[in-house]
Amino acid sequence: MTSKPSTPGRQVILNHSLSLALCAALAACGGGGGGGNPAPPTSVQSYEIGGTVAGLEWGVPLSLANGGDSVVVDRDGTFQFRQRGREGAPYAVAVTAPAGRSCSVTDGAGTVGKGAVSNIRVNCFPLILAGTAVPLHTSSGMSMDKSGNTFIMDLGRQVVLRITPAGAISTLAGSASVFGAQDGAAGAASFHFDRRSRMIVDGVGNLILADTCNNTLRKITPAGLVSTIAGTPRRVCVYAKKAVEIRDGAGAAALFDQPFELALATNGDYLVLEQGARYRRVTPAGVVTTVGWTNPAGSAAPLTQPHLVAMGKDGTLYAADYSKVYTIAGGVATLLAGDGDDTKQLSDGMGRSAVFGALSSMKVDAVGDLFLSDVGMVRKMTPAGLVSTLAGGADSNIGPPGYGNGPRLAFSGMLAFDPAGNIARLGDDDVLQTITRSGVVTTSAATPYYMGSSDGAGSNARFLQTARLSVDAAGSLYFADSNYRVVRKIIPEGVVTTFAGSRGSWSASLDPIQFVFPRAVALDAAGAVYVADTRWIGKIVAGKMTAITPTPALPRIVEMRIDAQGNVLASMPEKVVRITPSGQVSVLVDVQRMLKATGLTDPSDGFNPTGLTLDAAGNLYIADTVSATILKLDKQDVLSVFAGVPGRHGSADGPARSTALGFYSPVQMSFAPNGDLYMSGHGKVRKISPDGWLSTPQLGWGNVDIHSMVYSQGKLYGMTAGAVMQTVLPPN
Repeated sequence: MTSKPSTPGRQVILNHSLSLALCAALAACGGGGGGGNPAPPTSVQSYEIGGTVAGLEWGVPLSLANGGDSVVVDRDGTFQFRQRGREGAPYAVAVTAPAGRSCSVTDGAGTVGKGAVSNIRVNCFPLILAGTAVPLHTSSGMSMDKSGNTFIMDLGRQVVLRITPAGAISTLAGSASVFGAQDGAAGAASFHFDRRSRMIVDGVGNLILADTCNNTLRKITPAGLVSTIAGTPRRVCVYAKKAVEIRDGAGAAALFDQPFELALATNGDYLVLEQGARYRRVTPAGVVTTVGWTNPAGSAAPLTQPHLVAMGKDGTLYAADYSKVYTIAGGVATLLAGDGDDTKQLSDGMGRSAVFGALSSMKVDAVGDLFLSDVGMVRKMTPAGLVSTLAGGADSNIGPPGYGNGPRLAFSGMLAFDPAGNIARLGDDDVLQTITRSGVVTTSAATPYYMGSSDGAGSNARFLQTARLSVDAAGSLYFADSNYRVVRKIIPEGVVTTFAGSRGSWSASLDPIQFVFPRAVALDAAGAVYVADTRWIGKIVAGKMTAITPTPALPRIVEMRIDAQGNVLASMPEKVVRITPSGQVSVLVDVQRMLKATGLTDPSDGFNPTGLTLDAAGNLYIADTVSATILKLDKQDVLSVFAGVPGRHGSADGPARSTALGFYSPVQMSFAPNGDLYMSGHGKVRKISPDGWLSTPQLGWGNVDIHSMVYSQGKLYGMTAGAVMQTVLPPN
């Protein structure tokens, strides 16, 4: 009887075993006469394991490991592990990417055969595909202490930063991309402030913060210890339409409604403005009272919507709306300066002869003069109401460098005083500048100007703001640069170009292609690019644009996807719709349908679908901020909860129906080929596996605040402040 082995190696081993058995039998029977020597055992061969590396920077080390063996390479070329692999032995290569790069491994696992393993390919690429990493990720509040340290609330990462007079930046409190209301030391604390949130320094050096979306007033000591002074955390920014209870009291018994503006009173109390034009006074011990005011009878310019507050050393209380400044004395608001006529040109002058544009910050110095941040300028006002321009104005460079004649001042900005009495201004471009009392402007080296809308390769490209990403079959990214009224494209090599539109145009046109305010971009399977503008949805094929005009007209489109039939699926406030190629509109999901699917009952909370995506089968997924869920609308038109627990917000990972999603910012979703769904908008990037398990993957780009993201060809792309990032997906 013979047996056919499956491989030559097995044949050798089998034949050798039969020979040994035969010899043993002969010996046992006394046969064999002279007793010859048995055949020696056949040795198992071992072979080299290696491959190639590409995409490294010269001299920057890359670590590769195969089990307990490792090798370090610092340039492109071939590599080889020190230990050889025995035939039949498994191998699995892991890579530790150098700082600033992500690396993929192809053919990195298998079994050693009859020969060297040389086909392992490691490809590395920079984490930043285009643009530049910026030090601030959308700032909100800013203040300075007596030592000249600048403190900034970094909205994108939800941390409070400290910049020393020498320009060194560090995190004082909070943990990058972690939202919450946790008190504690430094990184153990968490916040949820927004663009309105402001911050002051009290008389002993503590930072006082308006934690707007947590509905609380917080304190940070110079050592970074965070505590809550007053208020009870409530998710007020999610349910913006819903009225909340307001209550005076002490500590947690007091209730705010989205506190945002702060000033320090002469007695050490905190003056707080909140949603609904309410003015609250809070003692350092946390006792909250509501302070009201009245307007003089017959006032032609009453104070109704203040958003700035300040107090002079003499106790004079000032309040301002966007174009007028008032004093409040004896509970009566009196107009001090500003005309309020937005049709007039900005001008200096006395009292109502002065014209402001859009006031964004107001501070009072030691002698009682007010300094106001206006449109691209800093204004000075005496206690009597005489207004002059300290810096900016007609010669200001409002916009990217190179436009205008004078030092560039951002459109709006927050003000503080440094120890020398100079004015610090943190612009809405995240650039920190110092303005002397004579109007000389200098820019901090810690916050150079990175924003803009410049095309170019890699770090030469500039982005003014984050936008939702779309991708074509070749891996090129597209996004709407709304403020510049263009659609831009990034190829996989990191070169950024303007795909469609014309900078400087304010009118919509099909030929030439021009936009008024492009908001969303999507692509269909054939590569046609769809752009949602104010009047229509443009469809661009081979450089020509045709219009899909929705009937009836639609409100602002947030995000779009194109289904297999060429229909536009669009999310917008309160509904998700389908728009046919001929422009006919039908509602797919509205408030009532969302309530029925989630089991929630209060229609006053609304429906806020901030993101859409399609899976490979054509099912539609909807991210709804209000219900805190990802909804699934399948091909049979059945709406169900795919992930999250209705009404529960948070960051809990785990199996389906036991987790929580944050919805701290607009959500963008994208599927990987294995069915994993990746999402931005929840602090850190979150992942939902096909079985519903929710996790927070460790990605190569770290805890970057990713505003939008999309998957393509083995990489995850994400847009953050100033840059578009890329990374390989982590193993499951």
